[in-house]
Amino acid sequence: IINPTLDNGLALAVGMLYPIGHVGPSTRPSASFVMGLITSNDSWAVGGAQTLHLRDERYRAAVAGGYADVNVPFYGIGTSAGAEGRSILLNQAGAALTTQLLVRAGGHWYVGGKYRLMRMRVAADLGDVEVPVPTEDLQLRTGLLGPHVERDTRDDAFYPRSGTLFDITALFAGRKVGGQRTYQS
Repeated sequence: IINPTLDNGLALAVGMLYPIGHVGPSTRPSASFVMGLITSNDSWAVGGAQTLHLRDERYRAAVAGGYADVNVPFYGIGTSAGAEGRSILLNQAGAALTTQLLVRAGGHWYVGGKYRLMRMRVAADLGDVEVPVPTEDLQLRTGLLGPHVERDTRDDAFYPRSGTLFDITALFAGRKVGGQRTYQS
């Protein structure tokens, strides 16, 4: 990869598609993925994901998680801060997890829920440059939970040639679902 924020590096993802259990005429394959990333500015990440299509597409489940330790230049907040050209090096490290479960409600419609959890720690090398860092964001944990509705008529999930995907999720964050902040997405 070549990225102006993370410098140059290598990213690798490996996946496998396969059927699970009873396979009907419309059952899509389940999938397992692993990935890794490393760059010349000492940033790195690892992760994995699993999708499950079960009982002739009656149930769809997915889980993905990973850990990242990235180094990025931080110029401050707002365009005037960036225009000054002064930055500090931020190290952001943390883990994230997302899960979802959908059940066919009829035809091509699926209903269910989604949950996301992320924990992140930020460390700053202030050096001689004064760039204001929001201290409330140095240790951050977000948790989101909410309903998920899908209508999927695609002929293939990875390389669709026909069909449509309608996908809507409403997520609500707060202490009751593992986060520190209250907001909606």
